[in-house]
Amino acid sequence: MEKIEWLKDYAFWLVGAPGTSDVAANWLRAAGGAVTEVSDWAMLEELGEHDAAERVRVALGPEPVVPSPALAAVALVGAWGVRPPEDTSTRFWIDPAGTPAAAAEVLRLASAARRHRTELYSVGRNLTHDLMTPLGAVMTGAATLAGSPDLPAEDRELVESIVVSGREMKHLISRVGLMLSASVQRTPLEEVDMTDVFWQLRDLHEARLARKQAQLELPADGGKVRGVTKWVLRIWDELIANALTHNPPGRRLTVRVEPADAVIRYVLRDDGAGVRAPKETLLLPLHQRGSRSGRGWGLTIVERLVALQGGAVGYREPAAGGAEFYFELPRV
Repeated sequence: MEKIEWLKDYAFWLVGAPGTSDVAANWLRAAGGAVTEVSDWAMLEELGEHDAAERVRVALGPEPVVPSPALAAVALVGAWGVRPPEDTSTRFWIDPAGTPAAAAEVLRLASAARRHRTELYSVGRNLTHDLMTPLGAVMTGAATLAGSPDLPAEDRELVESIVVSGREMKHLISRVGLMLSASVQRTPLEEVDMTDVFWQLRDLHEARLARKQAQLELPADGGKVRGVTKWVLRIWDELIANALTHNPPGRRLTVRVEPADAVIRYVLRDDGAGVRAPKETLLLPLHQRGSRSGRGWGLTIVERLVALQGGAVGYREPAAGGAEFYFELPRV
């Protein structure tokens, strides 16, 4: 069998009962990979620094992953022989009955995906922090100038616009950073009581609604879904902000809860003038955004966060006018 050159950079830990990994071990060794076989996930802790410490560590097993401190040193966790359950930390799947070339390609793609996740996380967290520091200095300086009694009247409007723009940029960096970080972190889903979320929305948006002379009507019972509470709050923030921004003052926003067998649909309706943008561009996923996608990031953030929680999002135009945006999340 021909050696696969880049496979020598990988150290494989095959997890499973004796004999169950023979096929995988044979073609990995034949292709040039370093292989260590262990009986179960817990045994990974006993391997220590491993004889191939400079290689990318890959753990493969035929059964669900057991949380272990040793996995912190593993770059890739996958499964072979059986498809892994969706609720484990498994990242990819290999069929040992397939060709070594096919398995090597799966490993290459999994490794590339890991690298891209790491880069995205760096942008979402580290670069966000690096941008906030100089921006904070600009905002502080502008706020100091704006508060100075010696500032000429002709310059005051310019300085105040800097303060407002800086505040908007800070908010945008925070929102996009959250979306990017959420995309790469494997955040476990929890039980979200939407009734509690509604109470928080009342408090969070009271001032914003007052400035726009708008009303927000929320149902008494929101039901319980599977999700991440801070992401759900961000989804509502973006939808409410979108409705208030693109409508004149005095609008009425109404939230409806529509339970179904497996999901609960949440609908935000406004009685404004409706959406003038092309409907197909409203809820574009991040990877489909282009130069014609518009400036707003709110609905893109909504689409990404809903998708990460296993839900769906959409838009519809009521016959009576206005606009309705909705999202669905799995019921508890």
